[in-house]
Amino acid sequence: MNPPAEAAIYAVDPGRVAAFYEAVAGLAVAESTPEFIELRSALWRLSIVRIPVAIATGISFTVPVTRREETPIKLVLPVASLETAREVAAVHGGVVDGQEAEWTWHHTTRCDGHDPEGNVFQCAVPARG
Repeated sequence: MNPPAEAAIYAVDPGRVAAFYEAVAGLAVAESTPEFIELRSALWRLSIVRIPVAIATGISFTVPVTRREETPIKLVLPVASLETAREVAAVHGGVVDGQEAEWTWHHTTRCDGHDPEGNVFQCAVPARG
């Protein structure tokens, strides 16, 4: 049996970022240390890793946080509802863009967003009809 898919996000505040993905993507905390938090579902793992202090001291965030779109990788999170994902993301310091930004590709309706530290992700649900 193959191991589940995995991804890692480096964060200044791993607790806050992990709580965001736990709520928006429905993941569960499987392991937690001061240096990383591992979230899991049946299909994949997401590790939130603390950025070393020497690097983190040089990172600042705007309010509201600026989306970091320059990265070449984007997580795609299966969610039950884009509307619910928007509400939950907002409560946890992130954003899922509005309905006007949704598009459908490969029978899946998608919408981008960003977490509390500006990392871009995409939510996906099966397309209607």
